[in-house]
Formats: sequence, C-alpha cells, structure tokens
Amino acid sequence: MAPEQALHWVRLTSGPFARHVLPGGHFYLVSEVDAVLSIVAATLEMNV
Repeated sequence: MAPEQALHWVRLTSGPFARHVLPGGHFYLVSEVDAVLSIVAATLEMNV
C-alpha cells in the first residue's frame, strides 16, 4: 500500500487517526521495531 492510500482509513473511524510512514517496506517491523514501539507507547500515553 502506498503511504497516500493509508489516508483512506480515516473514513472508517470516528476516533482519532494518525499515519506514520516508516522505511523498510513490507518488513518494516523487523528494522523499525524501536520506532514502532515508540509510536505505540506515545499514542497510549496520549489516551490515558
């Protein structure tokens, strides 16, 4: 999926939506695990 296409998810939620584009292609979770965990932790902190 192209990063621009991910913006369409905003139409499927009534809650907040944020898009984060990370390098690494399909397997970005392997190379960007620290960045992903940081984004998840920050999002959870905002919602507490």
